[in-house]
Amino acid sequence: MKILKYLSIFILILISFNCSEDKLFNSPYDSDNDPDKWKPKDLEIQQINITNIKLDWDQDVKDIDGFKIDRKIGSREWENEIITVNKDKKDCVDTTAIPDSLIYYRVYAYAGKNNSSYIAKSIDNILPAPTNLSFQLVNDQSIEISWQDSCSFESGYKIERKLEDGNFSVIDSVVANITGYTDDSLTYGKTYYYRVKAFTNLNESDYSSEISVQTVFPAPTNLSYQLLSDQSAKISWNDSCSFESGFKIERKLEGENYTLIDSVVANITEYTDNGLTYGETYYYRVKAFTNLNESNYSSELSVQIVFPVPTNLSYQATNDQSITISWQDNCSFESGYKIESQTEGGNYTLIDSVVVNITEYTDNGLTYGETYYYRVKAFTNLNESDYSSELSVQTVFPAPMNLSYQLLSDQSVKISWNDNCSFESGYKIERKAEGGTFFEIGSVNANITEYTDNGLIYGETYYYRVKAFTNLNESDYSSELSVQTVFPAPMN
Repeated sequence: MKILKYLSIFILILISFNCSEDKLFNSPYDSDNDPDKWKPKDLEIQQINITNIKLDWDQDVKDIDGFKIDRKIGSREWENEIITVNKDKKDCVDTTAIPDSLIYYRVYAYAGKNNSSYIAKSIDNILPAPTNLSFQLVNDQSIEISWQDSCSFESGYKIERKLEDGNFSVIDSVVANITGYTDDSLTYGKTYYYRVKAFTNLNESDYSSEISVQTVFPAPTNLSYQLLSDQSAKISWNDSCSFESGFKIERKLEGENYTLIDSVVANITEYTDNGLTYGETYYYRVKAFTNLNESNYSSELSVQIVFPVPTNLSYQATNDQSITISWQDNCSFESGYKIESQTEGGNYTLIDSVVVNITEYTDNGLTYGETYYYRVKAFTNLNESDYSSELSVQTVFPAPMNLSYQLLSDQSVKISWNDNCSFESGYKIERKAEGGTFFEIGSVNANITEYTDNGLIYGETYYYRVKAFTNLNESDYSSELSVQTVFPAPMN
């Protein structure tokens, strides 16, 4: 029993000792504490200005006296305890930061004579330079430059300028948070260079990247035209400038010099030139202008005062004495179209005309089997286009095609064909026996394409042909078809 009693007491003492050891180990005041367990965390550094750096951190352990901050400038030695704060404060400001230097900070907690491990961070203590320097032409004597503000504490920005081969000099400055500047009274055609830097009462940033600006305004582009009539054309262009006073239009004939024919006000990008001579080729160019300067010329545009001829002349037989011809209208200002025709070996004569935008004509009373030739031209009150290409038309209608048959019995057959005509009155069917002559055995109405022939002699060979007809004319015959009135024997 005594042994058990002493053993129990020993275990209790051991447990008490271990608990005491844990308690002492977790206390920052204990000489045997673990410095990593009560060091600060989440250190953040913020640049207030070029001489003031703010530090923020956090701390989980409350049983401490405060915090100490060390600092190191570049590759120098550490400066110990430049700032000390009490345990309730988890931030501080270094008011003696050295500008234009890389600064390291480390923060650690202390409790009595004991220090925790430290948390460290660095900051490049410079005044950030402006970025993304760009420009926009305001007019032919001024530009607006702009940049991105990369600093939160600048006093303002200094703007420097130089000419080609010159030296940069300060031309002006703007206050904090202003990121644009307009430079006036520049010389047109000169190239200027700009750079910008931020400044405070004590320091200046590096320069932004340089930009070069030429005080010219863009010439008009994409000069094009539309014929409005056989005596006028509309010229159009793209406005590439935002500050022109207007545009000047110049014109010349082949071999002559350009002369100013007119001008339009700002933002007008077309001009109609009237009273032109039909068949002449004119050349145009356009330039923008202000009260003081002019842009370069646009590219040159040549315009021939003609109107396009009709194209794609084609025809459709209406019946065996008339056809309808049609064409493509390629003109937007014709008064109408003239239709001319001739027969083989004859001369073209005007047979009729149609009004504007009509693109077909039906010619009646033609002689069946005759070949006619047609051509068409557009006209206005003053001029005529060239002729279309010539079209030849023969007043015949197509013969039936693809004559075939089907045996319906040993004494009857059904004949079929393709209808190639749109105006026949019907079809005539002819037949002959071997060694005989063809004779008509029947007819069908228009659009009927089959015929049944009954009462045939079994084993006899018959020949068939078909032709279309109207009240006045007949087509050629189809090809011949031979039919033997037998039916096939069984096989296999």
